[in-house]
Amino acid sequence: MSDWRIRLQPPLVLRNSLPVGAQYVVWERRHAPSGSSAGMGSSVSGGSGGQSSLLRACSWGRMDAWGTADVYTVDMRHKVG
Repeated sequence: MSDWRIRLQPPLVLRNSLPVGAQYVVWERRHAPSGSSAGMGSSVSGGSGGQSSLLRACSWGRMDAWGTADVYTVDMRHKVG
């Protein structure tokens, strides 16, 4: 007998409401540290208002028709898209 339980819930759940399978990529936008070179690795530079920011692909995969995908690797404190 245990006196505790752990329940993990994803911070983001994607739902495919189409009758066909789909591929997805979740991008996370972070502010670039001053003096860093934007666009390194799998990141893409971008932003608005003169602010430097980085787009980082934090999750990708496939979903079945009418399926869902749980995304655990995204930090919801940052903008996602």
